[in-house]
Parts: sequence; C-alpha cells; structure tokens
Amino acid sequence: MDLNDIISGPMRVPLAVLAGVVAALPVLGGRKTLVATGLGYAALLMWLVYVGVDAGRAFFIRLDPSLAAGHEERDYAEKCASSTENILDSLDVFILAHSLGYWAKMLILRDIRTVLMVSLIFEHLEVTFQHVLPNFLECWWDHMLLDIAICNALGMLVGWLTLKACGMQMYDWWAGSLSSESPKRFLQASLGLGIMLVSELCLFFLKFAMQHPPSHHFVLMRMAFWACASYTCYTEYYRYVVEAGRGFPGIVVFCMLLCFAESCLVFAFVDIRVPPAIITTPWVVFAVLLVVFVITHYMLPLRPVSLLFLVAGVAALSFSFVAGLPDVDLFGKDHLEQLLRFYE
Repeated sequence: MDLNDIISGPMRVPLAVLAGVVAALPVLGGRKTLVATGLGYAALLMWLVYVGVDAGRAFFIRLDPSLAAGHEERDYAEKCASSTENILDSLDVFILAHSLGYWAKMLILRDIRTVLMVSLIFEHLEVTFQHVLPNFLECWWDHMLLDIAICNALGMLVGWLTLKACGMQMYDWWAGSLSSESPKRFLQASLGLGIMLVSELCLFFLKFAMQHPPSHHFVLMRMAFWACASYTCYTEYYRYVVEAGRGFPGIVVFCMLLCFAESCLVFAFVDIRVPPAIITTPWVVFAVLLVVFVITHYMLPLRPVSLLFLVAGVAALSFSFVAGLPDVDLFGKDHLEQLLRFYE
C-alpha cells in the first residue's frame, strides 16, 4: 500500500486532510526513509560543528540568499499590561504553530497526561532560557493563557479527537509506574519525555543560531523530519516499554544520537549563560528531590512520604516559573529591575 492508497482509503475522520496525514505518518516515517534522511542530517550536523557558526550561516545563505538579511527575534514582553489591545498584538504565526505542534505531539505520544507535561515543562524551560532567546521572554498571560490554556490545549483536544476518530491505539506511558516495585517504568517514561523536550529546545536554539525566520522552509523541513521520525521512534519505544523481553529498538538509539548531535551543535553555536539564581536554584532543588523520590519510593519502604518529595520538587519549579516572569512583581521592584537587567 503506497501513500496515495492510504490517503484515498476509507477514513473515519470528518477532516479528510488530517486523516490522510495521520495515516501517512507510518509511511513517511518508515525505517528506511528515516535512516536515509537521518544519516544525511547527521552528516550536516557534524559538518556544521566542524566549520563553525559563521561558515554555517554562509552555507545556508548560499542556498537561499534571502537569509543574508538575518532575522531579529521578537520580544513578546514589551507590552505586558493585561489589555485586549496587547493580547491581540501578540498574536502571530506562533499561535497556529503552538496548536499544530501539540496536535502532532498528541498523535506521536498518544497520552494526554504526557503531552500536558510537555506543555507545562516547556513553558518553564522558556522562562529558564529567556535570557538567551529573546522570543522566550513573554508576559504571564502569554505563557498561561494563550500558550497553555488555549493553543496547547486546543491542539491536544483536536489530536485526541483525531486519534479517537481514526481508531488508533492510545498509550499510557506511566501505567503502574507509581505502584510498581521497580523504577524502570517511571525512568523509561521520563526518558521519552526528556527527549521530546530536548528536541523541542534544539529547534529554537538552532533557529536562533542560524538566524532563520520561523516560517523559513529550512526550519519547516527540520520540523517535518522530526515529526515523522518521532512518530516511528515513539511507536517503537512504547512497544519496548510495554512488551517484556523485547530488545531496545535500534531506531530509538538512532534518534537519540541525532538529538544528542543537535544538542552538541547548540552548545557549540549558542552562548548559553547560567540563568539567575531565582531560576537555577529551584531546578537544583527539583533534581535533588526527584532523586530522593525515586530512592524512597522504589528502594525504601517510605511510599506515603516519597510522594511529598515529588510534590515539593514540582512546587519548587512552579515557584521559579512565577518568579522568572518579567511582568510579575513577586519580590518588589528591586528584584524585578534586577531580573530585567539580567536579560538585557
């Protein structure tokens, strides 16, 4: 069965275009196509690491001279007063991109809890790295209302309806992870969550380093590749997680190596300074409490108490998220002015 047969076949989704895309993902993200494209992409990444950021930009300019003009990232925190005018002014192509992105994530992960975690944690990562990427600097209502409550939630809802309409299997990445005697399922689900977040961050960092507009076809090609690759990767990885005795999928290792290569390129091309202490300290606290949670929950008979460590870690991250917002006066004017000066 080829791609045309899939698209023209009987589908149970009212929107035939969406259904065709969903059904075509296994073909587009097939092993041979994925490996061939991934090897070419890996060669490009290694070459960029070797030649450096300036030569890399020059290379892309040779391919598309319009990139010579560069791209200035937009600052979304210039007007943070909660007014209709400011909210409407902040609406751009990223609104649609958010919804489509979380529609795709729902089709890939097929678990609304995990996709919700991606949504919440990535907004916190935006606050964490807003001193590096100007377009991560957003008002509180942009993070909480436009991104999480409206765009991401709408994308997740449409993705869930698409999965149901197509009769596709839903996943439960965290099934039995808290009741099990072993931390294996918890760590496996956490690994899948982490890879998704790192890949998402690399998109923004590489776009910033290469000075590519978000709507440029180079950026869209990278997103299309990772959408297809992620579909195949997470399908294989979920089978490994739920089927005892199944070998670790090689395609997952391949995608993890590509993600690692992108991360190396980010550190080579972007000057990632340490965020202010009000943001980094809660991350350290969260990491420590997460380790304590795993030890007390799975290795020691302290299960009723162990969940308190996990809740405390999440509370620490929530505190740093609010404290890092550029328009929230949490500790007085002096703190807010120091925070904004740090981002200049």
